[in-house]
Amino acid sequence: MKNIVLLAAAAMAVVSPSTAIAKGNAADGLQAMRELNLIVLGDLNTQQHIQGKAFVGGNVKGRPVVAQGGSQGYRASGRPQLTVGGNSEGFTIERNLGEPLVALVGGNAAGMALNGVGTVQVGGTANVANFNPGGSKLVQYGTGVTGGQAQDAPYLTLTPGLADPRNGLAATIAAQTTKLAEDLGVLSMQLSSLASISTITSTTTALDYARAADGYAVFTMTAAAFQDQNANFDVLFGRLPAGMTTIVNVLGETLVQGGNINSTALNQTVIWNFAQATSITTKGWHGSILAPLATLTNTSAIEGSVAVKAFTMNGEVHLGTFAGTDAIVATAVPEPATWAMMLTGFAMIGAAVRRRRRAAIAFV
Repeated sequence: MKNIVLLAAAAMAVVSPSTAIAKGNAADGLQAMRELNLIVLGDLNTQQHIQGKAFVGGNVKGRPVVAQGGSQGYRASGRPQLTVGGNSEGFTIERNLGEPLVALVGGNAAGMALNGVGTVQVGGTANVANFNPGGSKLVQYGTGVTGGQAQDAPYLTLTPGLADPRNGLAATIAAQTTKLAEDLGVLSMQLSSLASISTITSTTTALDYARAADGYAVFTMTAAAFQDQNANFDVLFGRLPAGMTTIVNVLGETLVQGGNINSTALNQTVIWNFAQATSITTKGWHGSILAPLATLTNTSAIEGSVAVKAFTMNGEVHLGTFAGTDAIVATAVPEPATWAMMLTGFAMIGAAVRRRRRAAIAFV
C-alpha cells in the first residue's frame, strides 16, 4: 500500500490537481463516443472514408473523406463534421449527415473540399486552390490565404481572432483535446475496474451472460486470446442477448489481432476496452475501440466508434457509433494504482497537446 501511495503522489506531482482526476468525466467520454465516429487525440494518417464525424487533436496527413453516412446511426449533435487541432494536408466533407458542413482546423489547411453548403475555419493559412469558394462555401482564416483567384475574394474572410494564441482556434481545440483525453482515460479506467463475469482465454465457447445485470456484461480477454491466429471472435457472442451492452477489457500493451470477427450485431453494443495498450493492430473489426493511450493501425474496416491516441488508418471507419447503456459509467471507481497509471499517461498527452498548440501555425 505504501508503494501505491508513493506512486500516486509522484503522478500527482507531474500534473496539477486541475487535471484528469478532477476534470475527467466518464459519462462525457461515453457521450463523445456516441457523437463522434472517430476520436484521435494525436495525429491521423489516412486516405480513407469516415462515415460519421471526426475529431483529430493533432495533424491530419493524407486526405480523409468525412461524414459520408452509413446504414447504422449515430447520436446527432452540434459537433462539426471535422475538427483538426494541428495542420491538415487535405479533407473532403460529404453532406450525408446533414448541412451546414463545418470544418475547424487550428493550424494550416490545404486540399479542402466541401460537397455541400458550409464553412471552413482555419487558424493559420488556408490554401484554397481547387476549393472553389462561393456563396455556399466560405472560408475564414486567421493569418493568410493562398491559391485563390480574384473572384474568390468575397468568400474569403480574414478573421485575426482565429489565430489568437490564447483564445483562437488552435487554443480552443487544444483545450477540447485535453478534455477528451481526460474523459476517455477515466472512462477506460472505470470500465477496466468493473467486475468481470469471466476471463476469455479462447474463442471456442460462447460467453455466458447469465450473471449480467443492469443491461450490461463485462468480460476480460487475455492478450493471447486476442492474438490467436485461429480465433473466431463471433463464436464468443453466439448467446448475446438482444439489447445487451458488452464490455471486453483486453489485457496487454502491444497487441495484434489474430482471428476474425464479422458480426454486425456487435457494432453499437460492444466496447473493446484496451486500458493498458500502447500499440494495437486490427484487421476487419466490429464494435467500438477505446484505447486512449494507444497507436492504432488497421488494415480493414472498423464498424463502430474509435477513440485512440494516434491512428494509421488503412481501412474505413464505419457507422454506427456506440449506442449501449449509460449504466456502465454509473458506479465504477478505479483503484488508487490505476489512477496513478492513468495520471501519468495524461501528463504525457497533455504535454504533447501543449507542444502542438505552440507549433500549430508552423506549416508542415
